[in-house]
Amino acid sequence: MNLIQRISASVYSTVDKAVCKIENHDAIVEASIRECRGAAAKAHARNKRLQEDIRKLKDEIAHLTEAKANWIQRAKTVGHKDEEQALACLQRSKDCEQQLLAANESLNTHQRVEKKSQQNLRRVEQRLAEMTRQLNAMRAREASAKATNAFDQLNNNNSLAALDDTIERWEACINESEYLADCLQPYEDSLEETFAARETRDALRRELADLLDESSEEQKDD
Repeated sequence: MNLIQRISASVYSTVDKAVCKIENHDAIVEASIRECRGAAAKAHARNKRLQEDIRKLKDEIAHLTEAKANWIQRAKTVGHKDEEQALACLQRSKDCEQQLLAANESLNTHQRVEKKSQQNLRRVEQRLAEMTRQLNAMRAREASAKATNAFDQLNNNNSLAALDDTIERWEACINESEYLADCLQPYEDSLEETFAARETRDALRRELADLLDESSEEQKDD
C-alpha cells in the first residue's frame, strides 16, 4: 500500500510540474482581472442608472408633496362656497397621498438596492486592486527568477569564464586599434607651425603694403 501511495504521489507531482510549465499563469490571472474589471464597469453603469432613478423619485415625491398641500389649500378656499369642488380637491389630495406612499416605498427599495450595490462594488474594487498588486509582484518575482536561473546556467556551464575571455579579447582588439590609430596620426611639429604662421603673416603684410602703395599712386595720378 505504501508503495502504491509513493507511486501515486510521484505521478501527481510529475503531472503538477508539467501543468505548471504548460499553463500560462500570467495570462490566466490577467484575463481574470480584465473580466472582473468589465463586470465592475457594467455594475457602475447600472448603479448610475439606479442613482438617476432615485433622483427622479425624489423629484416626484417633492412634486406630489407640493401638489397635495395645494389641493388641501384649495379645498379650504372653496369649502364655504362650493362643497362639490372642495370635495373634489380633497379627493385629489388623497390621490397625491396614495402616489406619495407608492413613491416613498419605491424610493426606499431603490436606496436599499443602491447601498448594497455600492458595498459590493467597493469589495470588488478592493479585490481587483489586491489581484493587480499580486500580479505585479508575481511578474517581478518571475522575472527575477528567470534572470537568476540564466545567470546560474551560465555559471554552471563555465560560460561566464568564456564570456570574460571574450570580453578581454575584445578589449585587446580595441586597444590595438586605438594604438594603431594613434601611430598613424601625422607628427605635429609645433616649432615648424610657429614659423610657418609667422611667415604667412609677414607675406600678407607685404601684400597689403603693396596694395596700399598702388592705391596711393592712383590717387596722385588723379
